Amino acid sequence: MIRAIIVVLGLSGLLSIASPTQPVYAADKPDCDKSIIGIPPWYKGLTDDKCNIKKPDSGNKGVDRFILRIAANILNIMLVLVVYIATGFIIYGGYYYLISAGNASRIAKAKSLILNAVVGLIIAALAAAIVGFVAGQIVV
Repeated sequence: MIRAIIVVLGLSGLLSIASPTQPVYAADKPDCDKSIIGIPPWYKGLTDDKCNIKKPDSGNKGVDRFILRIAANILNIMLVLVVYIATGFIIYGGYYYLISAGNASRIAKAKSLILNAVVGLIIAALAAAIVGFVAGQIVV
């Protein structure tokens, strides 16, 4: 049980390192990139000072960067959703473990649920770190 808590705390630390920080703007600029329950908007980083979506720069590089920024934002949204779903499965596995009443097959299923959710979180965190690194190299 203590190992599971350490793993979950370690994953939350890894996710906080892998997720980019939000820049601080002056007070008079509207906050166009507000997130809802931790889910960022798909247009994050693509707005001007008046919260209108900017047109991509002329040329292939501008359009490529624009599309890659949208793809990175969508992947970030998917990562947040995966974290929520995995957390739900961990809670469900813990609940299933509590109501197993000593039944060995139910205990095994509960442990499997929790283990698979933690493995899914690890894979999602590593994928987010890789995508964040690649997107940071491409989209500047």
